[in-house]
Amino acid sequence: MILTAMETDATITAELKGYWVDPFGVSDEVVIGPVLLLQADVDYVTGLSGIVFEGGLAIGNTTASVIVSVNEDPMKELLSAEIDNLNFTDLVSFTEKLLHLKLPPPPNDFLEFQKIKWYICPVGMTIQNVVYPPGFSFESDMTLFGKTANASCAASDTLLSIKGSVGDFVVGPLKVSGLDDPKKASFQVQVGKDIQHLLLDGAVTLYVETYALHLLVETQPSPKISFTTEFKLTELLTFTVNATLIGVLNFKDLGKLDFTFDAYLEQHLLDYIHDELLNVLMKAKQAAEEGIEAAKKTVAAEKAALDNRISKAEEDLKAVQEKWEAHQESIEKSNQQIIDRYNADIQSLQNSITHAKKAYDAAVQSAQTKLTNALHDQQVKLWAAENNVENVKRKIASDTEDANRKVAAAKAKMDRDFGSAEKNVEDAEHKVDSLQHQIDDINSQINSLEHGSWLKKIKIPGLKTEQGALELSMKVAQGVLDGAREVLKGTDYLANAALTAYQRVHNAVFEAANKAIADLVKDVEYVAFETATTALATAQHATKGLDAAEDLLTAAEQGSDAVLAFGKAIIDAGNEALNITSVHLSGSLGKSVSGGGLTADVKGVLLKKPFGINVELNPSKVETFFKDLCQELAKKL
Repeated sequence: MILTAMETDATITAELKGYWVDPFGVSDEVVIGPVLLLQADVDYVTGLSGIVFEGGLAIGNTTASVIVSVNEDPMKELLSAEIDNLNFTDLVSFTEKLLHLKLPPPPNDFLEFQKIKWYICPVGMTIQNVVYPPGFSFESDMTLFGKTANASCAASDTLLSIKGSVGDFVVGPLKVSGLDDPKKASFQVQVGKDIQHLLLDGAVTLYVETYALHLLVETQPSPKISFTTEFKLTELLTFTVNATLIGVLNFKDLGKLDFTFDAYLEQHLLDYIHDELLNVLMKAKQAAEEGIEAAKKTVAAEKAALDNRISKAEEDLKAVQEKWEAHQESIEKSNQQIIDRYNADIQSLQNSITHAKKAYDAAVQSAQTKLTNALHDQQVKLWAAENNVENVKRKIASDTEDANRKVAAAKAKMDRDFGSAEKNVEDAEHKVDSLQHQIDDINSQINSLEHGSWLKKIKIPGLKTEQGALELSMKVAQGVLDGAREVLKGTDYLANAALTAYQRVHNAVFEAANKAIADLVKDVEYVAFETATTALATAQHATKGLDAAEDLLTAAEQGSDAVLAFGKAIIDAGNEALNITSVHLSGSLGKSVSGGGLTADVKGVLLKKPFGINVELNPSKVETFFKDLCQELAKKL
């Protein structure tokens, strides 16, 4: 051990052999060692402070050099470390020790962490607006799916949780990105006794369209990946797709993965297919009765009318979109300025409180030291005349401790609630007044006795002793009162009062600005925009059936005219002649995205007889699906 002594303080350094088991009570399986370097500062007035340990912490197969700050207040104890690299396997191994759980080992290539800032604290704390949860936590960069992500980690009693965000990446045929600004997908990794998985929310581009994506990566009992997303059949109709991995998952090369495309169409989609089939078959019936050319003219006329409708809808949408975007920009710009200014002012005021609080803590420490010394001198003088030196020392120690408790209590009270500073002053004033009344009463008694007989005068020394004790208490109470008054005048209280006053005056404006932005969707400009968007989508949606009818008539011209008779038979039989009961889409997502089709397993009832047909559905050519389905149904008649 080395002691370096200065005029007012000293520093102790030492090298300790062995392990510190269960630091801060986090886990009896967590140890720091085998060598601990100790440094402690000693102030000759205030005593021991600034105790710091440095040693090694095993995190799986990775050893980190950690710094431990020990404080007399357990709420301020913190273990910290910086680690260059850490793999997921080592993290899970450390979690096992921390939580006393047996966890299945994860794949080595799943996650990698870099530039880790690691913390352990006993009960959680906040330092300069940074929240450190109870137990251990860290912040780091992370490699996920070959991309750099940012991550934060915390452990509860039963679960390790890692949250973060990652930029654009590719998983097989999927191009994954974020839904909102900033353009990053958010994820959460959870590790516990029964779960070990990653959940990711983002966006995916399929067939030119962008959809919300929910992706699940499970590492136990064996690595696998699956996702769900919405898929658009037409401009108005969407359905949910569930996709699971084909083959073995390789975290290092996700680009070659493929997924099964699996979806059952809901009833409203079955109704749409049914109605579009009848429209196509209606044209087939016309061709059977009036000739193919007459039917084609009807289709051409309907398409021309629909094209005009689409053009008109596009013009209307453009006009209202410009108005909506201008209105949106105006509202967001003006109100965002209010929000940004409010947040900046609040942050500035909070920073002022932080700085003032530090100055306040230093002033309290200084005042407490001065008060301790003053009490020491005062009591020695007061009691030396009536007691021997040993008794004086014992009394000094007892009363100094009591005075310190009173000052600490006053400090804690002011720390907890600046808003009660006025009451602190009022309470302290009452205490001072009460003590003054007692001192005045004793003075009156002494004056009365001094003019009395010698028998009465023998009581005077005892009263003077009591008077001295009260005057000492008076000094303590006066010190508390002066401290409370200083709080009212001090920058810490004023800063906090300024923050409270600012919030009281500006909160209504701030909330109104947020509400104005949130209520944009209720404004007439947005309603007009949405109405025009729906009108255009409805018109575009209607083109699929006409395109299918046109394709069917062309095929009939080329010799496949059996479908015309089928169309006439179905339409003449009425609405109950054809019923679609289920459509199941399946296939390789990778092949489908590359231009291939999906298999549509169509089941239903045709002229009171059940049927099942497999037809190819290319998501980019839905009209072909209707034509092919009509031709396959014709074969069933």
